[in-house]
Amino acid sequence: MTQPPQQPYNQPYGGQPQYYGQQPQPGQYPSNFAPVQPPAPKKGKKWPWVAGGVAAFVVIAGVAGGGSDKDESTTAAAPTTTTTTQALPPVAAAAAPTTTTAAVVAEVELPEVAGRNGEIVRQELADLGLTNVTLGSADPNSTLVIMAANWTAVSIEPAPGTIVAGDDPVVVTLTKK
Repeated sequence: MTQPPQQPYNQPYGGQPQYYGQQPQPGQYPSNFAPVQPPAPKKGKKWPWVAGGVAAFVVIAGVAGGGSDKDESTTAAAPTTTTTTQALPPVAAAAAPTTTTAAVVAEVELPEVAGRNGEIVRQELADLGLTNVTLGSADPNSTLVIMAANWTAVSIEPAPGTIVAGDDPVVVTLTKK
């Protein structure tokens, strides 16, 4: 059995010498071999920066009021109108102006909330005049109550039946189950 001919060390099946880890000396390259030049670094595109700068300028000019320099008084004159008024008959007593504000209720009895929808409980407590109601989560996976309508009330603190002032803190514990 004959073995294939052995290639000289560091020469693959093509006969070209390989140079690993050392710089070849001048004249070691074959005449048709050109060393590989590293690619030139790419130039970045400038048009996104230019477009962004123009857009920023337009926004700043619009905010700063970069409109025309015309004086407003030299444009068209505003039409004038004359109005006549009649005196109203005298009123016996002047009514004081009324404002609608949420009044804090003096005392409220807390209702039973277990098993009820969270949004309905929140609205009921607001209708009773409670202004300091906090909704908390009993679920370890959902710790933040965002939409109370998706939750069910578990408990209320202070306990149901307790009489509290309208601005006392009340905590309703909810669950997603």
